[in-house]
Amino acid sequence: MEVNLILASYFLNFLVIMWGIFYKRMLSRYQCIGLSTFLITTIILTLMTNDQYLFFNGVFFSLIQYLLMYNYTKSWLLSSVAIILEYSLINTVWFITYHLPKQFITSIYDNFNYHLLITTIIQISLLLLLKLFLKKIDKKYRVWNSLNDINKDYPKLSIGSFIFFFSLRMIQFYLVQTGNFFVLLLMFILLLILVILLISVITLVNKNYHQKKMMDHIFLSIDEEKENFQLAREYRHDIKGILVGLNSYLADEDIYGAQSYLKNFIGDSKDYLKNYDYSQLVLIQNSAIRGLVEEFIHTCKKEDINLKLKIDSIEKLPKISLIDFVRILSIIMNNAIESVIAQESKEIKLSMENLNGQLIVTMANSTTAPINLMEIVKKNRSSKKNHLGVGLWNLKKILASNSNCHYKINQKNNFFTIKLFLIY
Repeated sequence: MEVNLILASYFLNFLVIMWGIFYKRMLSRYQCIGLSTFLITTIILTLMTNDQYLFFNGVFFSLIQYLLMYNYTKSWLLSSVAIILEYSLINTVWFITYHLPKQFITSIYDNFNYHLLITTIIQISLLLLLKLFLKKIDKKYRVWNSLNDINKDYPKLSIGSFIFFFSLRMIQFYLVQTGNFFVLLLMFILLLILVILLISVITLVNKNYHQKKMMDHIFLSIDEEKENFQLAREYRHDIKGILVGLNSYLADEDIYGAQSYLKNFIGDSKDYLKNYDYSQLVLIQNSAIRGLVEEFIHTCKKEDINLKLKIDSIEKLPKISLIDFVRILSIIMNNAIESVIAQESKEIKLSMENLNGQLIVTMANSTTAPINLMEIVKKNRSSKKNHLGVGLWNLKKILASNSNCHYKINQKNNFFTIKLFLIY
């Protein structure tokens, strides 16, 4: 029965970490609820039976959790790092609260159930303290953002790391059964060293990649500045003659001719009046979001869409997981491009503004067709021909699961507008 009580306490640690650290970072609400149901069922079984093989439920749980993390993040590497971190945290609190006292305090088993209850409470408290500690470290060094910004998935390395640490876990379980404390101590030290090295190397490699991409965007901005400066010089040479021509129309009181002249002038000047799009990319600190906006700019230029971009400095993410943030931005970007692609007048306006503790993202695309605003966010409903109509429905579903954000849609002055309100 003692082993089963230990297993119940062990599974409770997984429950604390899952909801305390991984919820909305690595796992969705429904995934956490499903895994919690499995863990709680296992805990009840360990308390009601003497089946020691319930330990393998923990093995099965880790495997399922790993696959669900990949399903949520689409990253093998991030999922592997999360599982390794989870194992390291649990191993640390168990070594401090159970294995170490067991070695030096021989009376710890005088009242086993009582001591294990106290140990479990201490473990939960330590895990919550470690969560706060990791949050402060992450806020200072932006480790989580760095891991989220990993440019490559490295599936072989990721799965290999998972298998390696999974094997260490099985070996440790055997050592616990044999009671070899000193080998267990060496395993604990080795594990800490490996985890620190793994996360440090990944963070360093990705930081270098992040800096390289930032430099690429700065060079794009410089090239854009040079191009606009050259166009301004050319425009300056032409403007005097254009104003003389306009003055002639006005001197003859030919208002219609002046209007027609101005219209042609504005059309011919389109190439001189380019927006500073790439220059604004450097204001976005997160490389995943910056890369998404960069791709959006590329697509608009390729499809000859008139894009008006306005971005405030974005140094931190709103209270929404990066995965969901990328998804909702992708949805509104794709929706806007698909809406204007077949139109004669292609115009999109995108702004990302900081206001009253919120990031307000506004996407507006030109449209001439009337849109039923109540129907367009329903599943399989779309105002575009030959489209499945799941984009805005997915947007509504994602935002509904996040209490820190909401949206508004409207159609006015031949523009369909989606406005997102994301709380910091």
